[in-house]
Order: sequence, then structure tokens, then C-alpha cells
Amino acid sequence: MVKLPVQDRSRKAWARVLKVAADILETQGADSFTIAEVCQQAGVSAAAIYARVSSKDALLLRAYDEVHRRIVEGSPTALQGETGTRSPPEAIDRAVASVAEVYLTHATFMRSVILLSASNPEIRRRGSEWTTQMGRDFTAALAPYSSCFKVDDADAGIDLCYRMVFSSTVMHVAYGPSFASERPMSDGELLAGLQSAARRVLNVTDAQGQH
Repeated sequence: MVKLPVQDRSRKAWARVLKVAADILETQGADSFTIAEVCQQAGVSAAAIYARVSSKDALLLRAYDEVHRRIVEGSPTALQGETGTRSPPEAIDRAVASVAEVYLTHATFMRSVILLSASNPEIRRRGSEWTTQMGRDFTAALAPYSSCFKVDDADAGIDLCYRMVFSSTVMHVAYGPSFASERPMSDGELLAGLQSAARRVLNVTDAQGQH
């Protein structure tokens, strides 16, 4: 619960606190997220923060919401407005990128969220809601192409592709590319590999017959 300020000066100070808190969480991660650091950067006292929130965790949740809003509104490959006018391979590539780039572009923040979710039930709940919505958007973007997918169950294939992209990028971001394999892999290589794998799962080829 947040006690919202009434006076204009207090509202401006609280807005500054939220911006600084979100900036720290987004660019430095949860390990650097402290009340002292927020106070120093925002130019406020700890008492001013605790007058609005009950704990550091409560402020972290507000910072999480702000970073989430920034990412959703600023995603260059967001799937909203997809109308089924792309070629099937292009649609698959865009859908895969829309998920993977959220994690790859915001790796510091996403790594913190993934690791925190193991011990913070509210972060886990909010993260699950977000990723489930990404799955819905992914499915909605590819549903118009279902008849082009040469598989027995297009819906199951689309769902498998989403789970594959989600789990692979989460592992890559949270633990690093060398956690499960000795073979080096850059972010770009991971994205290209996932796009190719998704086209294979859905059995879609380009004009040259390549997956």
C-alpha cells in the first residue's frame, strides 16, 4: 500500500523517488536497489520514503510496475496491431523477437526479476501475469497463419514455440550463455536460432524452401 502525497511539492518529490527507484532497478538490478541509494539520487530523506511505503520491498514493487510500464510501452517489436498481412516466416520471426527482445534488451532488470521470483511471491505473481499476457499476444499474432503451419495441431505448436522462446531466453539472461553449454552464444545468435527453431516446429519455409 502506498500513501499518495497531496501537496504539489510532495507529489513532485514522490515522482522523483519512483523514477530513481525504477532507473536503479532497470539499469543496476536488485542488488543495487537500496533505500540509501534511492535517497541519495532522488535527494530525499529515508523518512520521506517511509512516509509513503512501509518497506524497501514495497518500494521495489512500485519500481517494478514502473519498469514494466516502460518496457511494454517502449517495445519496438510489440505485437499489438498485427493483422495477418506478413508472410508466415516473417510473422514467426517477429513474434519470436517480440518475446526474446524483452529479456535480451532489458537483461539486468529481467535477471533480477527472475531470481527474485524464487523468494518473493508477489514478484512471481506479477511476473507470471506479464509472461502469460506475452503468451496470449504471441498466440494472437500467429493465429491468423494457423492454416499455413504444416502441423497436426497449430495451437499446440504455437504454444510450444512460445514456451521454447520464453524458457530459452530466461535461462540465457538469468544464468548466462555458458550455464548449460560450453558453446559460446551471443544474444543475436540465440534470437536467430530461436526464430529458425520456431519455423521448424511450425513446419514453415520461405520462398527458397528454407526453415
